[in-house]
Amino acid sequence: MTKKITIPHFSTLSTKLKTAINLGHYQQVLCPPKDKIFHAFYTHPLEQTKIIILGQDPYHAPGKANGLAFGYDSRYTGKVDASLRNIISECKESTGSFCGDTTLESWAKQGVLLLNTRLTTLEGKPLAHKNIGWEQIVTDFLKELDETVRYKVYMLWGTEAQSYREFLDDKENLILESSHPSPFNVSKGFSGCDHFAEANDYLECRGRGGITW
Repeated sequence: MTKKITIPHFSTLSTKLKTAINLGHYQQVLCPPKDKIFHAFYTHPLEQTKIIILGQDPYHAPGKANGLAFGYDSRYTGKVDASLRNIISECKESTGSFCGDTTLESWAKQGVLLLNTRLTTLEGKPLAHKNIGWEQIVTDFLKELDETVRYKVYMLWGTEAQSYREFLDDKENLILESSHPSPFNVSKGFSGCDHFAEANDYLECRGRGGITW
């Protein structure tokens, strides 16, 4: 029987994290909304995770964050940021297609874990919840995921995501690294990295099935 992976929950957070989240929630400036904080963990059975894409902070502009790294809330009607546009462009270049879904829910439902290393921030205040507990929670979760699920692909874009590499098993997983897809770094390795096709090749060779990007 496959071991169930422990999903972080509000009730298990430290007092410091709970206080920061509740304050942002009651002031109506929490990103993402409180009911979306753990959304990434519930889009597919975690034991069926195929790919982990590590983000950083959630979007800090009103109405954008949906709890998935790089994904947009379905109700958001503004312009998509350059980072996601660059991800879409690379996806099309690598695989020849993109699902057209800027929420990235369709990826998540297929086993792509779109996980930020901090699950909350505040409107207009990037890194507002840095170093108050999220990083350790994500690290502990990734370690447990590695102990439970074999033959996954990690996509580590940028130095912050790559700082988690030391906690990951590179013997039974594929770890792909590049620069961050932000406009300042996209040309330093992300553009042309071919991660989407490479990930599918790895998964298909191990009988896990690729992602319809």
